[in-house]
Amino acid sequence: MIRRDDHDRSPWTAPNKRLHLHPRGAFYEQYQLVTAAIRVVHNHPSGDPTPSRADIDMTKQIVAAATALGVVIHDHVIIGKGGKYVSFKSAGLM
Repeated sequence: MIRRDDHDRSPWTAPNKRLHLHPRGAFYEQYQLVTAAIRVVHNHPSGDPTPSRADIDMTKQIVAAATALGVVIHDHVIIGKGGKYVSFKSAGLM
């Protein structure tokens, strides 16, 4: 599990009030825990869960890094408002 609130161990950065994750950060704690598979989940505070180009590109990088490490990415889900969400796997984006 990646925690944004643990600043001493967090792979997250927040330049310009936007939260960014480097693909290697997706595996920061999972690698320490010898994780075999993960799901990537984040929210869009705007409420619109439509994946941005940056979301799609980051997911491709995370999947490539996971493959190299022998880790399975089950899905990437973006949560919006009102129970709306987008599953990259269901949408054919991974």
